[in-house]
Amino acid sequence: MTVSSDAISDDDSERDGTEIRRNFGYTWGETDGTIWIRNDDGEYKRIDPAFQEPLRKLAVGESEPSSVDPKVLEAVDLLAEGGYLEPGGEIRRVETPGDIRLWPRLVVAAGMTLALCALVVANWGPIWSPPGSIGNTFVIVPFFIGATLLHEFGHYAASRPYFEPSITIGRLNGIIPAVITRTRDAWQCPRNVRIWISLAGPIVDIVVTLGLAIALTLSPDSAILGSLILVQLFRLLFVFNPLIDGDGYWLFVDVFGTHNLRNHAFRDLKRGRPTPKAAFGLAIVVFTGWFVAASGYFLGRALGLL
Repeated sequence: MTVSSDAISDDDSERDGTEIRRNFGYTWGETDGTIWIRNDDGEYKRIDPAFQEPLRKLAVGESEPSSVDPKVLEAVDLLAEGGYLEPGGEIRRVETPGDIRLWPRLVVAAGMTLALCALVVANWGPIWSPPGSIGNTFVIVPFFIGATLLHEFGHYAASRPYFEPSITIGRLNGIIPAVITRTRDAWQCPRNVRIWISLAGPIVDIVVTLGLAIALTLSPDSAILGSLILVQLFRLLFVFNPLIDGDGYWLFVDVFGTHNLRNHAFRDLKRGRPTPKAAFGLAIVVFTGWFVAASGYFLGRALGLL
């Protein structure tokens, strides 16, 4: 599960009186027409192109704060509070990495997906059957852990040519525990690269599941193979779900250009605004609650507690 957090941010901030209005540095770049600056914590903030030149002039001392639009000064103060400006520092531009041809990779992924779907349909009986024994049930746990690590390695390997990702333990949607590949610096990359990074983990899942489906075709009486395939199918549905703060959400963001959708959705929801974004935020809350309850139920059934 790759999580970039809503790094290109434009949500509301509180001011604490910090003011850096002259002779400062910052790190910035431009990706797919979006201009951003980055702080030392690896967080990104999108800036208006019209703001770029006034910001530069203040940074190098070409403009006096007293002669600048107060709205520009307010924006500078907000950036300073967020750690995006470095007193006495230099202006550093991060060059955008080269783009990739995404469509050949999508064609290969689509071909594997179609093959997987055909094998799943052909073997649906043993796939949907229960694992058959408590011993087989417990085989699922180490398999799930291993498949999760392979999934994250997919994201890591796709990110590594462009920046240094990190793998950590976190919580999706603030509740669901998960292994997470942090890819905030993906915002430096072109849109095709970002999509590829998000797809890399699920593609590894598809490859693993396809291998299991082929093995089940050769050994149709293997109940455990059917159970492992079922686990993987649910994983794929989970990771592609845009209501989860992971692969599906980031694919949705990059394909449709809906940056900050989650931030804006929860902001509208908290303020009681009847907007499509608020409806999206409510759907996230409802799904998360349902997922936690359903996971507890099925875990209890698997362990014989229910």
